[in-house]
Amino acid sequence: MPNSPYAQKSYFDNTPEHLSVEKWQKTVNLIIKLFDAPGAWIMQANVKGLEAFVASTEKKNDAPAGSSFSQDEDIYCKRVMQTKQYLYVKNAEKEGGWENNPEFIELGFISYLGVPLQWPDGGMFGTLCVLDKQETDYSEDFVDLMWQLKGVIDSDLKNIILINKLRQQSLTDELTNINNRRGFINDAKKLISHANRNQSSLALMYFDVNNLKTVNDTHGHDAGDFLIKAFARALSNSVRHEDTVARLGGDEFCFLGLQENHEIFHLIESRVKQTLEELTADDSRIYNPTFSVGHKIFKPIDGFNLDKMLSETDKLMYENKQKFISK
Repeated sequence: MPNSPYAQKSYFDNTPEHLSVEKWQKTVNLIIKLFDAPGAWIMQANVKGLEAFVASTEKKNDAPAGSSFSQDEDIYCKRVMQTKQYLYVKNAEKEGGWENNPEFIELGFISYLGVPLQWPDGGMFGTLCVLDKQETDYSEDFVDLMWQLKGVIDSDLKNIILINKLRQQSLTDELTNINNRRGFINDAKKLISHANRNQSSLALMYFDVNNLKTVNDTHGHDAGDFLIKAFARALSNSVRHEDTVARLGGDEFCFLGLQENHEIFHLIESRVKQTLEELTADDSRIYNPTFSVGHKIFKPIDGFNLDKMLSETDKLMYENKQKFISK
């Protein structure tokens, strides 16, 4: 998770597909019934400040989902974020100290009960809170109920982390930590969609690391794995972050990016070669590492069929590899 909770992306704008917002909505709607309050919220700390990710809908809500407060504003939830403890304000008018709180001054909420919502590592997600425009006197049972509901939501946050981790593992090559074939296809679909929308061309490169079998047979698979990891790092370091690279299997890799100019191929190839040599220079098992590559620019007018694109560049790579072998 980000070092600061205020660096998180807005879940209101980009809700994780595996998060049950409906369950969270039912939770805040239940809270206002049990507390006989005008409103309850699940607030998320993010780049907007403190945003109402889920807001109760059973009654008219002065701060609907999507509304937000700057992180500089002294709202009740900010205090919870700072202390990571629950906060109960029975009557802000009597207690004082809330003169700069827009929830109190502008919206008229004088009572607040909120608990922190946290990621598994203890980092802050936001708060679960209930507000009232009248003085309240909640018993400890009501506070305990909020803590119990916090536990349920915290468990959902834990599941988000777990699902994201499993999903990432399914898209990542275990040895090199770059995309595997599935991850590449996932990224390629996004690039193809972008290219179609903007009528842009795509540059595809298909790589094959030369002499991997010789390295494995001579020095063992540890040496071969080192060479594969070095090539993956060299390739990753040679492209833009908006492009995508992958290990398709064995000693085969690929690159896909939004490019119109054939010069990109020479640039990437030169960068990979130089970086690969630098990464393997101190390992006596790897001598003069080389690779074969096929590349081609694909234009939107011809359509983007990923299987066909890979097949064509693979064939070009194979032709170049045969020239290497015949030397």
